[in-house]
Amino acid sequence: MRPRRACTVLALGLTATVLAACGARTSLLSSTLESSGSTTGSASPDAGAAFVVVADNLDSPSYIAVDPNNIYWTTYSATQGGSVMKVSLGGGVPVTLATGVLGRPGGLALDATSVYWTSNLDAAKTGVLMKVGIQGGPAATLVTAQGSFFVGPTVDSDSIYWSEDTAGAVWRAALDGSHLITFASAQPAPGPLTHDATNLYWESFGGGIWSAPLQGGPATRLDGPHPGGPGAGISIAVDNAAVYSVVTEFPICSAWRTPIAGGFSGPLSPPGGGLPCTQMPIGRAVAVDGTSAYWTIPLKSPLQPGPGRLPNSNGTVRKAPSTGPSSVPWPEAITIADGQNVPWGIAVDAKRVYWTNYGGLNGGKGQVMMAPK
Repeated sequence: MRPRRACTVLALGLTATVLAACGARTSLLSSTLESSGSTTGSASPDAGAAFVVVADNLDSPSYIAVDPNNIYWTTYSATQGGSVMKVSLGGGVPVTLATGVLGRPGGLALDATSVYWTSNLDAAKTGVLMKVGIQGGPAATLVTAQGSFFVGPTVDSDSIYWSEDTAGAVWRAALDGSHLITFASAQPAPGPLTHDATNLYWESFGGGIWSAPLQGGPATRLDGPHPGGPGAGISIAVDNAAVYSVVTEFPICSAWRTPIAGGFSGPLSPPGGGLPCTQMPIGRAVAVDGTSAYWTIPLKSPLQPGPGRLPNSNGTVRKAPSTGPSSVPWPEAITIADGQNVPWGIAVDAKRVYWTNYGGLNGGKGQVMMAPK
């Protein structure tokens, strides 16, 4: 079994909960990850480099994104509503870009000037698409739909796309919310989306990965029925060869690779990946960088309580080559961080992996984390 990695704290003033979860090997930082002397960008993620607490004491942080300057994420509490926050990649005090923004977030996306997200009012069953400037300012409501649940969005240079699972539709609008059209209809509960230069891709909560040209055209399912395939994760990712999702309907602790051009669709690492998995939705989010796929597993089974571990601190963040199982045996998945408190969303850049710790199976006080790849 690979050793649990050390935990480093990027900002002072964190709660005793986080320090207990990190354990005795915790060190405190007030500047950047590089100044800690950790092995940022190391080719050996299991070489002992620390994972880092970027922001703490957050209300159920979920979706996460990163650009060259900042990390962005969403939070939600029943009393405070949802918020969108950011912090510099160099550390510092998190900044709230939008707060009290309706209900539970359904996704997060960026372009060069704005942050976009969906939000859902559970009681009223109202889906809302919103945006705010990366530097802050008033939040704008782009689209509101009664009786709906929105998932996504994803954005390209001139359009924004999101799905509405209750209506079985994928939508497209201009970045200001105008020119709203139905991009795809009669879909089996469409979920999270992504795109490349040519196509839009989405995961169906009913199973399967779907695609349609960005310029319009019929939707096509990329994969056939298979046991334990893509389920109801919160994100999907794409590179020049495949779409990546997470497995939630079957106890396989792995990301799932679906080739764009057809062919073998299956897990990136051996079923179970050396981990005992629960029957709960075990995969949550996935990211890809052209070489590897990275995914979050909120909870392994059985629970393994021990010194310095919180009740829900049994989640993990993993990676495997994104080329898929081209040979037997499959390549072993590598653990980037273990002992996490229900890891949820995930994002990557050239050097690091970023994720949210949801704070509990039903939410709670969580963290934004990062580690070298």
